[in-house]
Amino acid sequence: MVDYLDEDARKYAAEHDQCDDYYTTVTTSDVQKFENHYLGYKDAGVRFHKLKQEDAISTFLDRMNSLEFVNPETRKVVFAEMRSEQ
Repeated sequence: MVDYLDEDARKYAAEHDQCDDYYTTVTTSDVQKFENHYLGYKDAGVRFHKLKQEDAISTFLDRMNSLEFVNPETRKVVFAEMRSEQ
């Protein structure tokens, strides 16, 4: 009976150690997966904001170089009237 209790205690201690090792392995791998996903998420956010800024700059430059600001129709009319008066 004593041998059975000792063997059973060793068996449960080995199972307990095995479960502890599995838990440690799973938690460390999950932490690494999370960090990789989070880094990818942060990189995507940075790329999104860069693209948004580049689009805003190109849209601004396109509008500044368009007829809306460079030579709007009212400005053309005013200068045409001024030339005809001279």
